[in-house]
Amino acid sequence: MTYAASLPSADRVARQRKTRLIEQDVREPDGITVTMLRGAGYTIERRPLLIGDYAWDIREQAYLQTHLGYSRFIIERKTLADLRDVERLANQLARARGLVASERGGDKTYFVVMVEYKFDSDIKRKWSDKAVRSAKLSMQNGGVRVTECSENEVYEAIDSLYTWSQKTKHELIGNGE
Repeated sequence: MTYAASLPSADRVARQRKTRLIEQDVREPDGITVTMLRGAGYTIERRPLLIGDYAWDIREQAYLQTHLGYSRFIIERKTLADLRDVERLANQLARARGLVASERGGDKTYFVVMVEYKFDSDIKRKWSDKAVRSAKLSMQNGGVRVTECSENEVYEAIDSLYTWSQKTKHELIGNGE
């Protein structure tokens, strides 16, 4: 008899691996990240998303849900070149803010812009590090959370954010109020 078979039924169910479902927008062309996420055990569904490039549900036991009322996590991935298209980015952020503002309590979206520090080949229009930091600060002052990752680290960043969003305890958040 295996160890799992010797456990009472409720313990066996608790030990089962939970499906980790991530949705990817159909307009997001990053197939490498999808392949790596699938290899790490994620289920990826490609579908049209109203906002963002990647999305998932936050589990009921997670701190973000129990203390802060968030039920959905959405990532909008941006390269440095995407930051320079200020008008397009501003429109996307306005749509995201509008969607988030229209949500009711307990069913809120935790929206994050993830800036990917991908090699920028456009020398003529390249932004300085100070300009990139200023753009990130402007987004944050506009009520948008911002994180970052290095080139070819999108998979690791998404995996880390997924894990972070599902945690039951976040000591650095404080009391959650």
